[in-house]
Amino acid sequence: EALSDQVTKYKDPKTYQDGKIYLHGSWYYGPENLRHGRTTTGLEDYVIIQYSAKSANAVIKSESGESFDVFLTLDGKNLDQSNKGKDVKITKTGESFIRIDHPGFFNVVNANIFGTHILKLSSNSPDFNLFTFTFGN
Repeated sequence: EALSDQVTKYKDPKTYQDGKIYLHGSWYYGPENLRHGRTTTGLEDYVIIQYSAKSANAVIKSESGESFDVFLTLDGKNLDQSNKGKDVKITKTGESFIRIDHPGFFNVVNANIFGTHILKLSSNSPDFNLFTFTFGN
């Protein structure tokens, strides 16, 4: 069901193919980027990708220039000291996130061993603008 401004509501299929991006919630799917289609309060909209690598990076920018946070899980759990990328911060309660305060290339996962993982990114901000993922071994 396409909405005005080309924002579409997506549903997580819960089964994934390696390297393919899946969406849940309201998203604008542009020729070069995905943008969160609304303001939320409970991180209910997200991007998910299954990948096989040691590290994962994401190119993200703010649509308006205002800073915001993107929360991350790997295989359904928060990232920790053993697998978090250099741009990831951990809250006092253990949530892992990156603060988007400039457009850029963010290192989100940096694990010691190669593996197949499911990475989930979610933000309450409509400024969440995702351009690409890259992976390293």
